[in-house]
Amino acid sequence: RTRMQEAIKTGNYDVALEWCETVLQRYKLHPEFLRAKASLLLMMGERDKAIEIYEQVESIESDPAVRKKLEELHKQQQ
Repeated sequence: RTRMQEAIKTGNYDVALEWCETVLQRYKLHPEFLRAKASLLLMMGERDKAIEIYEQVESIESDPAVRKKLEELHKQQQ
């Protein structure tokens, strides 16, 4: 988590995503890292993939901030 956060702070989203994916290889449905992955994808311009991951993590563990973000993203698509 620390390495992922350091990469985000320096704007290395690709590296941060790699660290996130490393954790998800072992813990495929880890809500915190799935949310991080979705956020990173969104920052990298991968909007549709981000929405897909946000929806996946919502089905595992609901989070008010994620629900709000999903609503915003869906409204922007219309």
